Amino acid sequence: QLVVENTSYCNLWCIHCSHRELTRKHLHMDRSLWNKIVEEVGRELPDCELWPTFYGEALILKRELWKRLEYADKVGCRNLVLNSNGTLLERWDNLENILNSPLKRFILSLDGASKETFEKIRANAKFDTVYPAVEKLCELRAKLNRTYPVITVQFSVMKENVHEVDMFIDHWKQFGADVKIRPMLEWGAVGTV
Repeated sequence: QLVVENTSYCNLWCIHCSHRELTRKHLHMDRSLWNKIVEEVGRELPDCELWPTFYGEALILKRELWKRLEYADKVGCRNLVLNSNGTLLERWDNLENILNSPLKRFILSLDGASKETFEKIRANAKFDTVYPAVEKLCELRAKLNRTYPVITVQFSVMKENVHEVDMFIDHWKQFGADVKIRPMLEWGAVGTV
């Protein structure tokens, strides 16, 4: 598994993430560096699980993200995985780009089953925007009968949402999403979270 930080920008202030305390400059990775990395991965270890984001929201890269993923696929990377907070799904043709991309998995970190809990944990995100967009993505994937990418909805258990685990599972199973429940632990190894 190789996680690459194509961008350090994020549009949320999640309560369990110390990204808000990041003091280094927020930047997008230079495209030539990304190309060099994926060329080596494609040549040396093509089945390596390659994540194009680490501490940021990849969809902020807009259409450039899809160009980077297409290039990775072209040079032999066969196991591309993307994670997102889902806030930008309805912009820049992202729904179609996700389903037409070489991604094997697309993971959406949601962490709440109700509006109140979701918006408390995913500060700056809007439940009434994100949930319908993720549902639409699941429905489009089913309509197109796509094997890939697998759509995974992720729920990181914390004291603020532990009471909603079953509700989250029940909701997303009806949309055919793969549901991942991450056990409760300390999410920030540094910072004040």
